[in-house]
Amino acid sequence: MTKPKIRVAIFSYNRPDHLANCLTSLRDLWPDADVVIYDDNSKHPGMKKVFQKFGVPVVVGKGGT
Repeated sequence: MTKPKIRVAIFSYNRPDHLANCLTSLRDLWPDADVVIYDDNSKHPGMKKVFQKFGVPVVVGKGGT
């Protein structure tokens, strides 16, 4: 029997430390999870570093105004 695949959607804005913690926990708990980050146009410079480090797809919205 195959394991069910889980998809995780994370909504994010300017919280790189919290996002990195969340992604680390997900990687530890469900290494095969399909993760997508929905970012509301974060301006924090650390966000891009987190996106690159974890290599998950990021969908950027128009928000953050």
